[in-house]
Amino acid sequence: MPRDKTEAHKRIIKAATSEFLEYGFEGASMRRIAENSGITAGALYKHFKNKEDMFSALVEPTINELMAKYQEFCEQGYEVMKCGDVQQLWNESESETKWLPSANTSSAETRSMGRRIAAALGMTERTYRKTLSALRRYTDILENRLRERDYTFRYEAQPSCAMFKYREAFVRNDGERYSDFLNKVHHNGEAKLHADRLFPYDIVRAAMGNVSAAETVSLDAAWKSMPDLTASKRENALAVIDGSGSMTCDCGSIRPIDAALSLGIYFAEHNTGAFANHFITFSETPRLVEIKGRNIVEKVHYCRTFNEVANTNLEAVFMLILCTAMKNVVPAADMPSKLYIISDMQFDCCIVGGNDEPMFREMRRLYARYGYRLPDIVFWNVNARFDAVPVNRSETGAALVSGYSPAVFDMVGGR
Repeated sequence: MPRDKTEAHKRIIKAATSEFLEYGFEGASMRRIAENSGITAGALYKHFKNKEDMFSALVEPTINELMAKYQEFCEQGYEVMKCGDVQQLWNESESETKWLPSANTSSAETRSMGRRIAAALGMTERTYRKTLSALRRYTDILENRLRERDYTFRYEAQPSCAMFKYREAFVRNDGERYSDFLNKVHHNGEAKLHADRLFPYDIVRAAMGNVSAAETVSLDAAWKSMPDLTASKRENALAVIDGSGSMTCDCGSIRPIDAALSLGIYFAEHNTGAFANHFITFSETPRLVEIKGRNIVEKVHYCRTFNEVANTNLEAVFMLILCTAMKNVVPAADMPSKLYIISDMQFDCCIVGGNDEPMFREMRRLYARYGYRLPDIVFWNVNARFDAVPVNRSETGAALVSGYSPAVFDMVGGR
């Protein structure tokens, strides 16, 4: 593994791991890895010269671990792959193990990588192929089951990305058993749906289109199973959502509207008190809107109806929050401590009062008069693309976040 321990490199490693897990070596895209790391493709190649170099760095710790175990038991030959010690190693190793490339696939690039790993393990290609085949059978990879149309696996044991990726196949080919599993997740907690590797925008984007009743249940279960990413910060956050038409433009794998709605709904559901389940419209005359809907699909479609094309008046937003707090006698502990303004435009282009320091001072004094603290401002331009993940400060101290990717969400959202 390269010794580069910078934050950018850590984001690349995390994004690359997710990419290889989802698409495998052959299907993995350096462009997607760069985008999900919050950097350009050119910057990515400063860390790794090609995809093979990156994959080698990712699997090196696992290869070393496997090689040590293999050498320990090499005298027992191929039969050792059936013993509990190797299964325990497999389970405890990093997940990179499960997508070691085959040495006899149709892709020349993948074959080359498989042969390099076999050589690193001190195995012949034949032994490596048989070992890998045995390990895959023994670990019961979901993709193998789906390929053989074998739906006898346990849904509760499947990883989050696979459960999300193949949800339509589950509905189509194993509807009754899948529905029973989701009911157990939804209604009585008898079963657990893994969603720890999903991001809110994954689910919201899937909910945007014409979704069947069965898939609605699946998406809602995934949404409700997501971890509380705000718990570590112990803060209430309120979102101001820009729902204008420009937010729906495709600018990569994540659209601005996916980011804005997912964050708005997510923060609303994790708020407490008078601001629970609410967001603020992006407008010169902002409104505090209660989110309606029985499930995540209905909530997304409801929130999309607030699509006014306008700038937002920050002083009016501050007054809206303060008046709501006074009307409902909101305790100071239940006030939003952070206000996320989410748009696809630049801060100084769409925020009236964003750099008005006298207005900020007056609002702080006004809030303090009633026993409250003015919320911190995070302006999130989800349409920006930069070589890094910049968080700057405006003249009034507002945090300016540029771009939207898993790396940015991790940094700002607190995962």
